[in-house]
Amino acid sequence: MLSLIGRLLEAHEAETQPSPDLRCYDLRKSLAGAVRRARATAKAYRINLTIEEQDQAVPAMVDRDGLDQILDNLLSNALRFSEAGS
Repeated sequence: MLSLIGRLLEAHEAETQPSPDLRCYDLRKSLAGAVRRARATAKAYRINLTIEEQDQAVPAMVDRDGLDQILDNLLSNALRFSEAGS
């Protein structure tokens, strides 16, 4: 029952949120920004962050703020659970 209530509350919250601002955006820029923002944390964990540059744009229709939040969370989790020196 608690699970059902939780899902109903999540659905209600999703319905009341404004529509995402979807625009065509180069994913390379968001990834590079997320890596830049994570560098200080990576340094504290003694982890080397590298990014392989792509020659071609990687366009996608995205909500840039939402994508940035997702990438920040993914990198944060990766840093937290990676071994020092990796």
